[in-house]
Order: sequence, then structure tokens, then C-alpha cells
Amino acid sequence: MSKMRIILADDEAVVRFALKSMLMQFCKNAEIKEVENGEELLQTAYGFHPDIIFADIKMPEMTGLEALEAGEGKIEAQWIILSGYSEFEYARTCIRHGVVDYLLKPISYEELRAVYDKAMRQRRQKFIDMMEKSRNDFLYLLSNERSEKDYNRMGTYIIAEVMVIDGDAAQEMALMEKEMTDICAEAFSEEDIPFWAKYNDSICIFVCELQREKWEREKRFSFCMKSLRAKLSQICITSYRTEICSSAEQLFRQIRQIINLKYFRLLLRFGSTSGIKELEEQLVSTETERLTLAEHMELFVKIDREQDYMHGVHIMQRIENTVEFLKMDALDESKIFDFLKIVYPGMVWNRETLFWNMGQILDQMKEGAGLKNGLDVIKKVKEYIDTYYQKPITVQWLAGKFHISPNYLSMLFKKETSVNIVKYINQMRIKEGEHLLRNTDLSVKAVAEKVGFSSTRYFSKLFFEQYQCYPSDIRRKQRSE
Repeated sequence: MSKMRIILADDEAVVRFALKSMLMQFCKNAEIKEVENGEELLQTAYGFHPDIIFADIKMPEMTGLEALEAGEGKIEAQWIILSGYSEFEYARTCIRHGVVDYLLKPISYEELRAVYDKAMRQRRQKFIDMMEKSRNDFLYLLSNERSEKDYNRMGTYIIAEVMVIDGDAAQEMALMEKEMTDICAEAFSEEDIPFWAKYNDSICIFVCELQREKWEREKRFSFCMKSLRAKLSQICITSYRTEICSSAEQLFRQIRQIINLKYFRLLLRFGSTSGIKELEEQLVSTETERLTLAEHMELFVKIDREQDYMHGVHIMQRIENTVEFLKMDALDESKIFDFLKIVYPGMVWNRETLFWNMGQILDQMKEGAGLKNGLDVIKKVKEYIDTYYQKPITVQWLAGKFHISPNYLSMLFKKETSVNIVKYINQMRIKEGEHLLRNTDLSVKAVAEKVGFSSTRYFSKLFFEQYQCYPSDIRRKQRSE
């Protein structure tokens, strides 16, 4: 997470010194403030916004428990109460107020480290829970075209980035969600409440409420997006950023405008980031026919995913008419071919192959429409994987072998098996790996390579996820028997 902010509240300087010395051994970048009583603790906390508070029970002027009760609902921090007395009533009061733990002095390094780690786990879970609530509230309002003024809190500024995902969006969305949660937890604190929201199968939205220090929070927002792109460089993300908005109404209006114009990415800066103002300016200067072409091309891909053959034929005819009006040379300046190469990586896209490829896709759609719930093609794909799981199989390769689009194959496979293709392949490999470990003398590395893994570490990781033990555990058990 962002730099930890900690308050040490104890009227004994020697206790504060000992705590700070131990904390700095495993929390080197923390910003730590020391106070001597409960009143000073509250005054400091309101402006400092601590992540963790260590508070002694018995302090002059105001005790730690009195400060805890006074700050309840006002101070968003993990409280750890310190005491020299093991009294049940104190402990019960602490539990009632949701403190992380109740520590008896003198406190050892091991005890402090354990309670700190516990506080961090609770803080992270609380952070994730708040993101989840904010996400659900946001999506409800956005989907129902509502924008209640009380959505954002008093004094809050809001900024959002709408990300359009092209390629195997279903798998990539899941990866993005995990990475985005980790990145947000690193960059922000609870009072910011950023969140990642999946709007549909190809659009997600990153929102951050800039509670304090507006420009500093905007820097962190930009850092998150930069980190996401760096970690997920294999995913094609085209994103559009709103302005810093002072109300939910303004934010929702800009987000809806971006979503309605997302097809514009096929004409300008595909796979990059633009602001909404830039989008509006380019929109005004772009001829209507080119916008129509981009919109129809994206619609054609959507129809392919849905396997709506008759609608696909109609849209292809409209695309042909638009291209004829524009003249094919106009396509040289667009990003449409870049888009098609991402969506259909197994095909060569240029002016000469455009309509030939689209015809091939329509033929696959027509053929796919005749499959009974897709069972025939999925049965063949599963049989192939079951036999050749140890080979370097990809979704694109399977799609080419069985003459079906990658997106449609992924959709059918997930629908019929409840898992995606990559996971199914890995499950087969791990299952065979487990059999080899129990019935051969091959090393773990040799087993991993034999079933199709180039990395022993990755094999061990997936093995643990499937069997809750590591390959080496099975080997040790065999030797002991």
C-alpha cells in the first residue's frame, strides 16, 4: 500500500521508543507520530489520517479506551490497544469496538510483528470490501442511468478511466481485476476508495474519489494506470480518461459519452490513452462515413461473438457500401486493421484480404449456427486436448485447426465445460503429472517437462492449487513409506 501512517500513543517515552525501534525494522518507510495522551491522539489523528494506532489504555487527560470511543466512526484506522494489566473488562471493551488486538506490556518483537501483520490483513480486507461496495453502488447508478448527488461525499473530486479490452476479453478481464486490486492497494489508502468496475464483457472502468490533496491523488491515479499497462502489456487496452469531476452527474455523463463513442478507437490511437476532450475534438473533425465504418466494424465483431449469421451478412454489406464510398485507400490511414489483427490474430489483414476474411468469418458463423449447442466442436476440441495436452496448444491454434473463430471457441468451451481452455489444458497436465509422480521415479522437473510445462515453479504452483500440496510433498511421502 501507500506509505504507512502510524500513531504511537503512550505516556511513557521509553515505551514509544521501543515500539518505534521495532516497527522500523519491518516497516522502514512508515511515517510515525508519537503522542502522550488521548486528547493529543485524537487531534493528531484527525489531520494525520493514520492507518494504525497503538494506544495505551492508561494515559493522562484521556485514556486510550476513551480516545477509541470518541474516534469511533470518525477515525478510519486499525486500533491496537496496549496495557500493563490483563483485565477482562478492558479486553471485552476492545472487542466491542473492533480493535485488532489487545497487547500486554512488555511487548516482544514477535508479538508486535504478528499483530502488525494481522492489522495489515484486516486493513487490506477492509479496503477490498469498501472497493466492492463502491463498485456495486457505482454500477447500479450507471446501469440505471441515475446519478444521485449523494453518491460522492462532500468535498470529493472524482476521476475515471474507461478501458476497452480487445482480444480474449473474458480471460484478460479476470487478470486485470486481480492486478488492479493489488495496484490500488499499493497506491491508495482507505479514504480514497478507488475501485475497478466491469461494465460489460469488453469495458471496465477505474474510478477514484480524490478525497484530499486532489492533484496528489491524480498522480496516484495515473501511476495505477501506468502500472496496469506495464504488468499487462500483452493485453490491448484502449482507454479514455474523464476530466476531474466535482459531481457524480458530471462523471456519469462523461463516462456514458465515452462508452457511446468507444468505436472511435478504430480510427485514432488504438491501444493508447486519450482524454475525453481530445476524443470530442477528434470526433468533430472526422467525416461521418469513417465513423460509420468504425462503428459497423466493431458491430461485426460483436455479431461474430454472438454467432448472429443473418445480422452479420447485413452488416458486411453495409461495410462494403461504406468502403466503396470512402475508397479503399482511405483505410490506409486508419487503425481498423490493427483492431482486426488483435481480434483475429490468425488472419492477415490488409486492403486485399479484408472482405475475403470477413467472408470466411461469415462462413464459420453459418457453420457454427448448425452445431447443436456447440457440443460437436467442443467434443472434438476436448478429445484433441486429452490426447495432446503435453504439446504447446493455444486457443488460436485450436481455432484454426477446427475452423472456428477464437472468441467463439472460447465462449462455447466455457459454456459447455465451465472452465476456459487454458485452465482445462493445465488441469489435464496437472492430473497426468500427479499420476507420474506417484507411479514413476522421474524428478519433479522431468515430470513438469513431460506433461508440457517449461517452468517447474509454475507446475508446482498449479499443482498446489489443484491438490493443496506440492509435487515435492508427494515425493517425500513416497520416500518415507
